[in-house]
Amino acid sequence: MSNQALRTNVAIAATEAALSNRSVDFSLSRNEQTKIVCCREIICLTDWLYESLVREGKLEERSASLVALLLGVKTTSEAVITLLEAGLINEALMLARPLLERATIFSFLTCCSDNEYEQYVSYSRQKAIRMLDRQVRAGRLEYALKYSRSEEIRARPEHARLVEMFTGPKGGEKTRWTSKSLADMIGEISEQSRAGKLSALVYLALFERASEALHGTLYGVMAHSGFWDPQPEGNPVDQAHAALHGVFNVIVTGVAAVLADMFWHANSILPLSDVVEQCEALRAAMSALKDRSGRAKEEESAKVESKGS
Repeated sequence: MSNQALRTNVAIAATEAALSNRSVDFSLSRNEQTKIVCCREIICLTDWLYESLVREGKLEERSASLVALLLGVKTTSEAVITLLEAGLINEALMLARPLLERATIFSFLTCCSDNEYEQYVSYSRQKAIRMLDRQVRAGRLEYALKYSRSEEIRARPEHARLVEMFTGPKGGEKTRWTSKSLADMIGEISEQSRAGKLSALVYLALFERASEALHGTLYGVMAHSGFWDPQPEGNPVDQAHAALHGVFNVIVTGVAAVLADMFWHANSILPLSDVVEQCEALRAAMSALKDRSGRAKEEESAKVESKGS
């Protein structure tokens, strides 16, 4: 078979899988509904961490950035859960990446050096300056958006210094605030506290899949459908149904795991007055996620057996 024919067959098969996937009536089981409820309980604990940072003034010099990140963690978590409830599994998968990034950076900023923290803030300041004057070339076309006072603003010594900090040797923009990867940050977090292991597992399970989905590759568009996974002979609709629920469970567990890691790290780095009480609440929520899921699964199995008899 030629390469062109092979590519055509893959495209056709992917389209058929997508149609099969769309024909699946995705509804949450009691087990999955329980996981959603428990995950929302865990998300609510971000309010406690937010109030503690603001009320008790922990890491006061970094609190503005931490509070903004924490609010981003909460809203992204809620968005992922809302998409899962709606059966939009691929869209929820896409948001799993920024959730992991935001939660990891939040934890990293609580224990990184002052220089690294300054790099984080300075990057965002220079990005705001660069956004005032943007140009894009697409073949013969050139697009530009320019704020009327952009040259005046960029000429200010402090602003010019910030832009220079993130300009490469060839004059291009440095697009990252640190040379450390997300995996590097997770590793440093684990050295500072007992957190990190859960985030590392979520990184392995979801990060690359989520990246492919965000970038619009054929693999990413179908990552939640089971199309790329080894499949035995069987009904494609049934296989798509099983794949959807499988990815659902990986994502909802990943959300809980990422938040748990963030809270465990906060417990170790930010000795807050009510941290013991809230961590006990977290343990209870995580335990409930496991216990309720187990009970729901047993009830579903009992129903299936009763119908069979």
